[in-house]
Amino acid sequence: MTSARWIVPAIIAAAVLGAFLGFRFAAPPVEPEGVAFRLGVVEGLRSGDSDESGDALVLPSAEVDRYVTALKAHGPFAGRKRGERYRWFEATWNVRGLVSALHKGRRYVLLSAAEEHAILPGADWQVEYAFPEISDAGIPSVGMALDERGGERLNALSKAYPGCTLAILVDGRAVMAARMRGEIPRRFIIEGFADVEEVQKLVEAIRKDSARLASRAPVAVPADE
Repeated sequence: MTSARWIVPAIIAAAVLGAFLGFRFAAPPVEPEGVAFRLGVVEGLRSGDSDESGDALVLPSAEVDRYVTALKAHGPFAGRKRGERYRWFEATWNVRGLVSALHKGRRYVLLSAAEEHAILPGADWQVEYAFPEISDAGIPSVGMALDERGGERLNALSKAYPGCTLAILVDGRAVMAARMRGEIPRRFIIEGFADVEEVQKLVEAIRKDSARLASRAPVAVPADE
């Protein structure tokens, strides 16, 4: 029986040998921390089908099958290395309405990798707040507000791609997806949750991320007199 004490030395030895021979043990690409928005991919029926709204993110079934086959054979990061137009992102909850597939017990959704289809975490915008809400129809919802710059970017994205499905990500993982019904202002409501528990999970994730970013903000210190 192999002793556990040999496992770590064996890993170190393999890494040293790999470095000596010129091999590189690359870590999986890491998505930026924070809240992000990306357009998601939906499935068409046949090759050549087009979406009535003009959505460019509708893939024919044959193309969807190719992406799913690649995910199961090579994992979710292979597409990033190849520079694929669409890439797999882990979904922490049941993200409805998008192309999705399982890999090693985890669910992934297919989202656009194009910069023009995304609002990535950055220093130029942030989420102001998120809160649980009940819509006029009695549906569990989430209310969100972005700052002015974030609102401008989200509004521009919704105007450029009306009818598309927008995924919300926290730390690179998809936590929600909703179809954009029109221009989105900087204060908006997200519907489509199964229950209040889903709402609370999303609100807590966004609040936790906002608190983490706030803790990193620079503090102004008065100059000595």
